[in-house]
Amino acid sequence: MPEPVLNYDKEHDVLYISLGEPVPSYSEEDGAEGVLIRYSLATGEVSGATILDYSKRDKKELLRLLPFPVALTDDQV
Repeated sequence: MPEPVLNYDKEHDVLYISLGEPVPSYSEEDGAEGVLIRYSLATGEVSGATILDYSKRDKKELLRLLPFPVALTDDQV
């Protein structure tokens, strides 16, 4: 699995996580409101995630919800 690439939009409090280079994807809210898992249109494999209201969320809970390993810290906000 490619390394996660994290991009945080501080103005909107949204964390974008891509697995490798971004690819055309669709999203589904899997498990929690505001946690969108992205899937590649070409392969159906997980391509990343979008997390709304990131700074307000419990990082341990997010790690449980995401279908891939990633290091989440408060330093990212």
